[in-house]
Amino acid sequence: MSENRQGMMISRRNLLGIALMFTAVAAIGSAIFCMSRSVLDRSYKDVAVMVDWQALASLPDASGGSISYPEDSEQPWQLLAALPGAQLCYGEETVGSLLDSGILAQAEMATGAPAYEVTDERYSADIARGASRHGYPYRRVARFASGYENLVVQFPAMPEEDLRLLPVAWFQSVQDAAALHGASLILRPGGSEFLGDHGLQETMGFIANQPLVLFQGPTVLGYPGRLDEVADAIKANGQTFCWVEFDEQDGGGGLARRMTDSEGQIHLARLHSIPPEEMDNYDIAGAVARYMRAVDERSMRVLYVRPFIRGKQLNGGSAGDTGYVQRLVELNRRYFQTLVSELQTEGFTIAKQPRTLQSVMPDFRGGIWVAAWLPGILLLIGLLAFPGRESIPLPLFLGMLATGLLAAGAATFSSAARDILLLLAAIAFPLVGFWMAMHVNMYLTTRLICKRFCPRRIFIAMLSLGVASLFSMAGGIIIHGALAGAEGILKLSEFRGVTLAMAVPVLLFAAWAWQAETLADAWLAAENRLVGYWQRFSTLWQSPIRYGDVAFILIAMGIIGVVLLRSGNDSLLGVLSFESLFREVLEQSFGVRPRTKELLGHPLLMLFLLSIAWRTRVSVMLGIGALLGQISILNTFCHLHTPLELTITRVLLGLALGAATGLVWCVLAIGVGSIWSWWLMRGRRS
Repeated sequence: MSENRQGMMISRRNLLGIALMFTAVAAIGSAIFCMSRSVLDRSYKDVAVMVDWQALASLPDASGGSISYPEDSEQPWQLLAALPGAQLCYGEETVGSLLDSGILAQAEMATGAPAYEVTDERYSADIARGASRHGYPYRRVARFASGYENLVVQFPAMPEEDLRLLPVAWFQSVQDAAALHGASLILRPGGSEFLGDHGLQETMGFIANQPLVLFQGPTVLGYPGRLDEVADAIKANGQTFCWVEFDEQDGGGGLARRMTDSEGQIHLARLHSIPPEEMDNYDIAGAVARYMRAVDERSMRVLYVRPFIRGKQLNGGSAGDTGYVQRLVELNRRYFQTLVSELQTEGFTIAKQPRTLQSVMPDFRGGIWVAAWLPGILLLIGLLAFPGRESIPLPLFLGMLATGLLAAGAATFSSAARDILLLLAAIAFPLVGFWMAMHVNMYLTTRLICKRFCPRRIFIAMLSLGVASLFSMAGGIIIHGALAGAEGILKLSEFRGVTLAMAVPVLLFAAWAWQAETLADAWLAAENRLVGYWQRFSTLWQSPIRYGDVAFILIAMGIIGVVLLRSGNDSLLGVLSFESLFREVLEQSFGVRPRTKELLGHPLLMLFLLSIAWRTRVSVMLGIGALLGQISILNTFCHLHTPLELTITRVLLGLALGAATGLVWCVLAIGVGSIWSWWLMRGRRS
């Protein structure tokens, strides 16, 4: 009977091997899907470039004055020629732009709504056509003295700042000039809620023959109730909707999710631009570098380019200075030429329309490979939380396998189940990797009988860093492999729960390691294992709170808060000036910038492992920073819009630089600690 019971048990050593096998199989399977993503990254090389007409036409002419009718000037077209393959983007003239140019003026009419008269007859027909399309009432009104009739347009009553943004019309003269100069013109409709009876159809008809669709203003056309009509028109015309990055328009996300046609083609590309108010802060190198980062690192395939219109970097001058004007024009010519050169150097081609990607979601990878890691990680967590048992019953082991298979089935048919599993992976892998690193460190330092400041601890800590990083990378590859594909590139599919994935592991680790002075005692040498999580957590739960605990809690919360606020491309906390300089140095030196959390976290992990033998409470802070570095590795793989090869390069470079930095820090720590220990012993002897 006892032999049968023994046969129904699985030893702890075998459990560890099986768990690692499951994890490795899941990582390898996901890596295969990642390879297909890498092939897609290499073929997705067409970039569409659009130049803003309004900004281009606002440059002063050779005489230093503003151009009265910029479409009649040769200067904008000469500058556009410096960007071969680029298309001219002409947004609808707005109430504000027409008022600023003097084409509209306040009309004397007894009405509660604002009314403006057209002062330049050259544009009356275009404005009348636009007013009809947008549903703005208009009529001809005679002047008192001459009897000449001016076109007067009445606009909706609204605050002035909103009124100035209302789209009105495109000018036919600009379109004719573009055709005369052979420029490809992209008309940019205003995303206005004000449309005539057939305004939406007329607007989409205006732009039906152009390859790209980009809307102007804070909303997209058709928002909120007619997005389906707009999406159907874009897909029927074989066009590509340009989804604006960062400064997202209302309805942009909803329209983007409607861009997949019946054949699985996604008529969508991501667009990056430098807003007008930011252009003054850039020079040529800075602006081009920003566009190249967007293309290289975030898979932006439409660039919306604005010229420098105020030559802040030209060392003074004014529009009345003809030399200044010539330098400003030459500045923009070099700007355009440099952008073209950099794109070509990186292997990109300027095209009229980016490649249309093929949808791959949902597919089988959403299930089986997402959950293939689950049995293994459940076993590892069981060993971590309840390590006292040398074996577990076979039925319990089979139950874990069944749980993984059920989760695989659920993730195949439910995106919510898939997201939950991926969140669990994001939480589990850095924690388990961190635990494995501590296990390796404690085992080797005990086996080799390393003293507190033994130099061998440095190399053991470096090996442990590699073990932890392998687990974090495995988790990242599994998440990336589950979501890799066209949807990931276009940010239609993305990993959710970044904040939880950062906060939960740190809180769990802090609860286990809070009594940092006793971490050295957490290793049970006779059993070659760490004390279980719940055993240390229950001890902490029953311990009294000390003043030092309160201070450490506040410091830890501050660190976690700053990290969370700084996460993401549009973080709430800005980057410090010296950090910006440091990032620029890394980019110029290596071409790829490792993440700051990894560059700091990896050395801190090595210091943390060394500090366990020192029995100091500082170990908690070092451990939190170290764990954030491992979480950052996994999060780097969760940036699905970043090409996979660049992600891997960034992670490996960060690991190499972090390990080198950690080596220096640890040598200094061992040296200082040895000297301090010698000084104390000398003091006791004397």
